[in-house]
Amino acid sequence: MTVAYFRETKHQAQLRILPALRAIYEKVDRAGQVKVRQTGTGTLICFRGRIVLLTAKHCLYGHRGDENPGDKLIMTKHGIMELGSLAEPTVVSRESDDLAAFYVDEAVSEGSLDVACLQGTVRNLRRVTIAGFLARDFKVDARSEALLPKPRIYTNVSRDAGAGHIGIRYARKQFRDTDTGAQERQPIPSGLSGGPMLDTDRLVAGAVNIVGVFTDFSSERSLGYGESSEKALSLLSQL
Repeated sequence: MTVAYFRETKHQAQLRILPALRAIYEKVDRAGQVKVRQTGTGTLICFRGRIVLLTAKHCLYGHRGDENPGDKLIMTKHGIMELGSLAEPTVVSRESDDLAAFYVDEAVSEGSLDVACLQGTVRNLRRVTIAGFLARDFKVDARSEALLPKPRIYTNVSRDAGAGHIGIRYARKQFRDTDTGAQERQPIPSGLSGGPMLDTDRLVAGAVNIVGVFTDFSSERSLGYGESSEKALSLLSQL
C-alpha cells in the first residue's frame, strides 16, 4: 500500500464515515468525583426511514454483560443524553453475537449512513479499514467540560477470522501511519469497539461498504475481528 493510498483512505473516511460515528460514554466515580469515560463507538444507520445506532453489545452491557445500557451516554442535538432517557431506549441484541442496536432518531438529525452500506456478502476483500474513537485519547475540556473524542482510522490487510466474522491484521508493532506510511507502534484498540469495518478499496474509490462491526483483537495472533454485516442486518430486522 502506498502513502497516497493511505492518505486517500483517511480522507474518504473523514469525509464519509466520521460524521456518522458517535462515541459511547459512561459515568464513573473516581475519588468522589463523577467523571466521563468512553466505552466504545457506534454508527448511525438510516433503517426503514428511522435512525439507529449500531454498535458492539459489550460497549453497552460491559464485557461481563452486567451493566445497564440505559446508563450509557451519547452526544445528541440536545447535548449529552443517557440512553435510558431516549423516547425508545430498548436495545436489541442477541446472546450469540457481540452486536446491539437501538433507535436514536429523535435525538440525532443528521450524519447517518443508509442501511444499503451494510454489505451482506463480501468477496475478494483485500483490505479493511476500522473507524472509531480511541478511548485512550478521549479528553474533557477543563474549562468548558466539552467532550473531545479522538477519531482513529486503521487500515490493514484482511485476515480470516472464521465464519460470521470479519478479520484484519492488527500487528501493534507493524502499523503504518496513514499520513506518512512510516512504521509506528499501534495502541490497544480500546474505544474502537462498535465502529464500522469497511472495504478499503471501495472506500478509496468513494464508496461506503461496511463489511462488519469491530469487536475485539488478539495481540498474540495479530488479529482484529468483528461481527459480519450479515449478522448486523439480521439484528436490525428485529427492531
